Amino acid sequence: MGWGAMTETPHTARETLDKDHRVFERLADALDRSRVRPPAEMRGLVSETREVLEPALKAHERLESALLAALTLGNPGLADGLRVAALQHDALGSLVKDLRIILSEPGRYRADHLASLTFLLARNLREHLRYEEEAFWSGLPAGWSGVPDGACADLRRLESMLGRL
Repeated sequence: MGWGAMTETPHTARETLDKDHRVFERLADALDRSRVRPPAEMRGLVSETREVLEPALKAHERLESALLAALTLGNPGLADGLRVAALQHDALGSLVKDLRIILSEPGRYRADHLASLTFLLARNLREHLRYEEEAFWSGLPAGWSGVPDGACADLRRLESMLGRL
């Protein structure tokens, strides 16, 4: 299903979350690719990826809060899983802040510092995606729409930003 189709047809929560997670897979791939580039190229690609990653994380948290919080009403056991996901979101946010610091002071940090941080960030992103898919997606009611207003617009905007990477 293309991005244009998102505005034309209603989407299930699962389809929307799947598209959201594919954005993060592409961001993790870009971080991985950056590490095999010469230092100046690596810094540029990581900087461009960070510019997409920060708004993507905010949109991701909004989407999940809206979708998954509604599910916990019927399944209180999911609340623990949501707390774990929130801690993972915080950890990812901290890594992105560290990335911003390293990128802002290129003379202070060596390329291997940047490469190490991008490795950790890509790995943690993938682990977070896997956790959410295993912990929450099976609990989504089949065909449940529950997609908050603005989620599709956020995803289209992020996809257009990904086109630069």
